[in-house]
Amino acid sequence: MSNHYHLLIKDKSNKLSAIMNKINSRYANYYNLKNARIGYVFNDRYHSENVENVKYFLTCLRYIYQNPTKAGICNKTYEYKFSSIHAYRRDKGNYLDLVNTKFIKEKFENDEFLKWNELDNHDRCMEIINNRLTDEDVIKLLYKYMNINTKKEYLQASEEEKVIAILNLIDYSIPLMQLSRVTGFYYNKLQKLRIGKDGNTVSLTYKR
Repeated sequence: MSNHYHLLIKDKSNKLSAIMNKINSRYANYYNLKNARIGYVFNDRYHSENVENVKYFLTCLRYIYQNPTKAGICNKTYEYKFSSIHAYRRDKGNYLDLVNTKFIKEKFENDEFLKWNELDNHDRCMEIINNRLTDEDVIKLLYKYMNINTKKEYLQASEEEKVIAILNLIDYSIPLMQLSRVTGFYYNKLQKLRIGKDGNTVSLTYKR
């Protein structure tokens, strides 16, 4: 992508910050040297969220692969040059050493996986919004959907009323960490709510 990139990383060392710092700093050095410039290359620090189950892993994977098509850069995922989707194509082979294809290839038929990646969908993952909503903005939206005006009214509301409002907020692609902070709902519960809202978007069949 022209102004951002997506990585789906399995971090066994629990040192994601160090990993991302190394990736971004090395690319920034390369970019500045290539273009004879100095200064910051990235406008902000990286953003991340946990992927804690297979369904959301697949959702994130397809979201990443379809990012160029949804942005109008190409018509098919495999037409985008800078994508690891090529590691799953038979005519290309697994030429991307950094891409671990073992899980997908063990669990799913390759052709099925590639076809599934092209399907129209409404997959939702964490998105970085240029004009990110502040906590105060999110609270105003939350109260609007609940038809209330104060924190006291929010605390007195039932969990069902809160969940209905939160499902509406999820459509704004508000980061789940922020939503957790504002609503008081645990991150894991919010993640389950989001997956549940689009529960039919992942439909690959495991190999028997």
